[in-house]
Amino acid sequence: MFDFDDMIDRWGIPLEIEMGGGNDGGHYDESGEWVADKAVPLKVNEPLLPPGTNASPGTYYTGNRGGMLDVWDMDWYSKQPKIADQTEVKDLERGITYRVAKKSDYQPYAGITIYNLEAVTTNGKTV
Repeated sequence: MFDFDDMIDRWGIPLEIEMGGGNDGGHYDESGEWVADKAVPLKVNEPLLPPGTNASPGTYYTGNRGGMLDVWDMDWYSKQPKIADQTEVKDLERGITYRVAKKSDYQPYAGITIYNLEAVTTNGKTV
């Protein structure tokens, strides 16, 4: 097995992962309303890179009648296994919050999982 630990530690940036709380991800309160459980965010230092080649900027712009949207795509190289789709991952340096769109599990071979992240922002706020 190839060991990526040194590279992940060397090239990591501060990230905050909003893990779901509990097995079912929520509970009903006294009034019968569903309340999603919030767990303590997991903080890691792991690489977040634009997908594809080094020439890829990781962001592209799309316009519509309502204005301009920034669409961000990043790949997160992580030692964390089994992060669920739609989990929020925040880049603490840039202040951009992404969501896990899909993943490629290489844990048995290299001890990492590559998560494909997506974010859409408008006026500096994640949509």
